[in-house]
Amino acid sequence: MSTVTVVVIIWNALLFAALATVLVRRERLLQWITQLDGQQGLRRVTNDDDGWAAFLKEHPELTDR
Repeated sequence: MSTVTVVVIIWNALLFAALATVLVRRERLLQWITQLDGQQGLRRVTNDDDGWAAFLKEHPELTDR
């Protein structure tokens, strides 16, 4: 076997192992992703929206309304 064939076989094995791990642990993975969003993402989005709304209120020429 050539070196390229061996590398391709190893790469495919790693991809298959990663896919199998995700499928087996998908419940835990989704829970982990959801918790991260609930703890950090929502608070950050709310703060950014409030700041952007205040900025647009001060500069009405930037809106199409």
